[in-house]
Amino acid sequence: MLGAAMLVMIATLVGNGQALGNLDVCQLTTDSRSLRAGYGTGLYRIGKFPIDDFNEVTSKTFHYETDGRSFDIMVEIEYGYIKDVEKGKPTSLRLSLLARNSSEKGNVSLLPVEANADYHHKWGRLSVETTIVNGDAAQRFGLSCSDGLAKKGLTRNEPWLKKTRTGGSDQ
Repeated sequence: MLGAAMLVMIATLVGNGQALGNLDVCQLTTDSRSLRAGYGTGLYRIGKFPIDDFNEVTSKTFHYETDGRSFDIMVEIEYGYIKDVEKGKPTSLRLSLLARNSSEKGNVSLLPVEANADYHHKWGRLSVETTIVNGDAAQRFGLSCSDGLAKKGLTRNEPWLKKTRTGGSDQ
């Protein structure tokens, strides 16, 4: 009886387009450099997270502080063409990244950087990045996503950052 109930639940999830076997994973990274001196830091991972559902836009907000500077970073991952998504077979992927100084409040008009790609089995890797320059310091943020199978892509075999209900992550 329990086995039949499990089969009905799995069939319902697949019928609703849930990505049961989706291995897609994304990460947000940063590095900084001095424009005058030309030196910089290594690459730091701010967060890593799985994409488990094709039907929902995955939105995450991160806060990052370094050398007395503070940044808010918003990322979105969306699988396009709603009719294909509803069938559980999306055909496109869009990444969006918006970073700003935390001190910029109110009517600051910023546009996100975005990247689009065709989506299919073993689609590989897609990334987008933006840089914020403040005086001599340049802080770069990068969002990259991978199918979890690509040779040089991200995989899900590392421990995840703790998820919170607000969609951010603990650092």
